[in-house]
Amino acid sequence: EGAVEILLVCSFVLHCSSSTKMPPLPVLNLHLQRTNPTLFSKQLVKACHEIGFFLLEHDLPNSICERALSETRLFFQKPLEQKMSIYYGHEPSFRGYMPMGVENTEGKTDGREQIE
Repeated sequence: EGAVEILLVCSFVLHCSSSTKMPPLPVLNLHLQRTNPTLFSKQLVKACHEIGFFLLEHDLPNSICERALSETRLFFQKPLEQKMSIYYGHEPSFRGYMPMGVENTEGKTDGREQIE
């Protein structure tokens, strides 16, 4: 099976109160990325900037989705030393692994590790 890799990264800060109305969650279709990448990119940027979340409709086989989740779990279960081998600070594009406590939002440390 061939696979197309697309890196989708959204960062957001969500401040809610009981009176806050949430806008509907955007739904993006991966097929549009192949047929009209410009429109897909515009929709993706809008979803990430305005909401911070989106649902992604796709026609990928379940086996690919299951493998992606499995590989993700395996990566984050590795010892820190192994994850640091792809540390984002060593890359000119600042893409890679970020350990717990490195990422922050509005000056506050986020309690997560991640790959960008």
